[in-house]
Amino acid sequence: MPLSEADMAPVLDTDDPAVHTSRYSFGDTEPRIALRPALADRPVVSRPEHPLYVPPEESVTLYLSTALWIQITLPDSERKLQEVPSFRMSDTWFGPSTVDGELCYATRTAGRLRLDALPRRDHRAVTPLRIRNTAADPLALERVQLPTQHLALYTASGGRLWTQAVTMTHSADREGADVQVRNGPPADAKAAERLQEPRETTKKSLFTSTFSAVSTLFAP
Repeated sequence: MPLSEADMAPVLDTDDPAVHTSRYSFGDTEPRIALRPALADRPVVSRPEHPLYVPPEESVTLYLSTALWIQITLPDSERKLQEVPSFRMSDTWFGPSTVDGELCYATRTAGRLRLDALPRRDHRAVTPLRIRNTAADPLALERVQLPTQHLALYTASGGRLWTQAVTMTHSADREGADVQVRNGPPADAKAAERLQEPRETTKKSLFTSTFSAVSTLFAP
C-alpha cells in the first residue's frame, strides 16, 4: 500500500550519500509497482576461465553469465520508470582497432566449459555460447563479445535465468565471426518461460569483428 508523506519524508529528505532517490509526478497515482529483470543495453565482453584454443574444424561450448538490469515499471499501464544495473560493469572498447569497434560492458565472470562449474548467482543470466572454428589455424579465444541487446530473457525450473543460445563461427576468409542467435530457450533450460523480449530486433545475420578486445576505456 502507498506510504504517507510522513513515512516517506525520512527517505526523501535524507542527507545520507549512500541513499539515492528519484521522484516522478503523475496526474493519477497507480497502485502497483514492479521490479523486472532485463539484459544489458549493449554488448558484454566475457573471457574464458583459462586461455583457450579451438583447433581447426573443432567447436567448444562456453557457459557465460552476465549481470542483469533491474527495470522499475508500473504493471497496470506498462510504463517503465527507470532501470539500474544490479552490478556496475566497467566500460570496454571491443574491436580490431581504436577506430573500428564499439563500446561494450566488460564482465569479470569467467566463461566455464561446464554448467555445473558456473557459480549460481541470481542477479546474472546464463548464455550457452558455441564457438566453431572452420579456419585452417587454431583460434585463440581471449575475449568474446556477447550481443545481449539482441537476446531474450527466460526463467527456467529452479529459478535460474537464461538467454537464447548463441553460435559464433570463425572462418578462414574473415577476421571475426558470424553470429547466430538460436530460437527459443536453450536445451539446458528446463520448463523455460520467456520473461523479456530482446531490446533490439535481431538482424538476419550478426557479425563480431574479433574475438579479443584491443583495450579498455576504464579499469575494472
